[in-house]
Amino acid sequence: MKLRFWGVRGSYPVPGKDTVKYGGNTSCTEIELDNGRRIVLDAGTGLIQLGKTLSQRKESFNGTILLSHYHWDHIQGLPFLLQIFDPKSSIKLRGYYGENANPKNAMLEQIRNIYCPFEYKDLLASFDYEPVTEGRTEVEGIQTDVIFMNHPGGSVSYKFHINGKKYIYVTDNDITFPEFDYKVEAFKTQDSTEKEFISNGIQKVIDFVRDADLLIHDSMYYRGEANVRVGYGHSCFEDTVSLALEANVKKLVLFHHDPDHNDEEVANILELSRAKVRDSGKQMECVAAQEGLEIELG
Repeated sequence: MKLRFWGVRGSYPVPGKDTVKYGGNTSCTEIELDNGRRIVLDAGTGLIQLGKTLSQRKESFNGTILLSHYHWDHIQGLPFLLQIFDPKSSIKLRGYYGENANPKNAMLEQIRNIYCPFEYKDLLASFDYEPVTEGRTEVEGIQTDVIFMNHPGGSVSYKFHINGKKYIYVTDNDITFPEFDYKVEAFKTQDSTEKEFISNGIQKVIDFVRDADLLIHDSMYYRGEANVRVGYGHSCFEDTVSLALEANVKKLVLFHHDPDHNDEEVANILELSRAKVRDSGKQMECVAAQEGLEIELG
């Protein structure tokens, strides 16, 4: 079982010579299961290369795409996944349901003919749509916990329990507010008529990621950048490292790199993060997400 990064940026893709090492595609992380199925976390532009790779192998896409939320950098790869035109592919899209926000709309709204040369009726893959909400669920047979995070419009994170280990994906989460009591608006299910406001205190997040064997977490900013982008819904690397250390995380992956940070800046953030770990006296591995990075799970 492998975890693989296909896109590691936030906001918008940044191709070019200054992003060659870490990559310029937006968020997309794959867990390839031993049975040949897959779980894909977010559908940014990194999803396009995943689809091309499967096509080169003459493989269909059979599995689940879990969406953290519906901002462009997390859904814009969906219309360009080659397997949506493959009748042998079976794609389950899952995400939270809110007012005008759900996984099916994330696909439908992008392929209206005013924006796209094809329409939903032209797709050949089999599609299924399911909601997620806070609590326990199952994804491709894997026990999975879901929690809402601190991000404008809402965002959810996922914790996978695999062979006694915990692997956690947290993107688009702001832990820079001093009291961290920003309220996230969401619906429990597709049919909900009453809004639920979920207050994610910092302790709630610490408890969610506690003792993680692997934590992938939004680390978009330097502290100074976060201080002038209050309310954008992203974390500075200093707070991300502090969270991981407090929660006794074994391995931290810095993720959702700022598109304005070139390879040199990402490398600098990584070194500063490792220095913070060393200064703490604790043992925690820290790496920066980059396209093509693979991590064995289980």
